[in-house]
Amino acid sequence: HDGSAQGDKKIGYGNNWVIAAIVVRLPFLDRPVALPVGFALVVKNSGDSSRLALARRLVEALAVALPGRRIDVVADSAYAGKVLRGLPDSVTWTTRLRSNASLYELAPRRTGKRGRPRLKGAKLPTLAKLATNTKFTPVTVTRYGTTTTVSVAVIRCLWYGVFGPQAVQVVLVR
Repeated sequence: HDGSAQGDKKIGYGNNWVIAAIVVRLPFLDRPVALPVGFALVVKNSGDSSRLALARRLVEALAVALPGRRIDVVADSAYAGKVLRGLPDSVTWTTRLRSNASLYELAPRRTGKRGRPRLKGAKLPTLAKLATNTKFTPVTVTRYGTTTTVSVAVIRCLWYGVFGPQAVQVVLVR
């Protein structure tokens, strides 16, 4: 919204950026802060790169600049897609699982028979059914500055539509 725009439609358009930041604890603050270390401009309708592809490029540049360091990316569900397949081993990518995600068991071991080996196991039930049938464990966590106990279930599986044959860890919290 731009109240100073000419005409009846008071809409203003701005730039859209993908920003990579490093979370640090500073001695004079009581909470961590995110310091931007990389950015990329999203150019709409250019066919050049999606936000996800730009984010991956920024993270890979960080991995090259910080060899031997683990990089943990935390992003919302818009930053999950096939572009993330084959990330460097030093990078973990945490994102919110889509409610309609198709999850599969890990691929079974090779049978020793001829033919192409299976890439994924049996399809898992919906997230709602997984949440009712899975055993949850109480865990103490600190979030938003307060310590609380939540119930957590961890499932190692495949989110094949996004990460292909790469195993993922799904964490259900209630």
